[in-house]
Order: sequence, then structure tokens, then C-alpha cells
Amino acid sequence: MQSKKQIQQTLDDFIEFKKIYKLTKKRSPDTIEFITDDIPDEWLITVIKYKTKSKKIMDNFIILKKQVNDKLESYQNEGWILTQN
Repeated sequence: MQSKKQIQQTLDDFIEFKKIYKLTKKRSPDTIEFITDDIPDEWLITVIKYKTKSKKIMDNFIILKKQVNDKLESYQNEGWILTQN
């Protein structure tokens, strides 16, 4: 059975998106950003987790605007620090 080649996304794939929040964690090689391309409504928010140095996307998913505060609080409870908004 052949395996499908997975396309690796980088931060450059999201360059047109508006940045809303950026979180970092001490001693973590990763960064988390809340971004959107749903302008002007900003109803849908994309959350991306990427390697800070290489800019390779490790995870991304979409949440609703009303879920942002809960997700931010969840990350902050895990030790992530809001470094830009």
C-alpha cells in the first residue's frame, strides 16, 4: 500500500492572514498564533502551532470567534504567555 505524501505547511502559507494573538512558552521551540482571513467579520479564527526557528506548521485548526477567550485561557493555564496582540 502506497503512503500519501503529506504536504508540509509553513508560516509563509498564512502570510495574508491578520494576526490576532501570539503566544510563547519558556523553553518551548514552538509558537502559537491566532490568525484570521475572515475579514472584516473575523468570525472564523485559525489557530496555528509552529516551530519558531523553522516556521514549520505542527498543527492548525479553526475555531469560532466566541471560542477565542476559552482557548486563550486554556493555553495560558498550560504555561503559554501572551506575547503579542
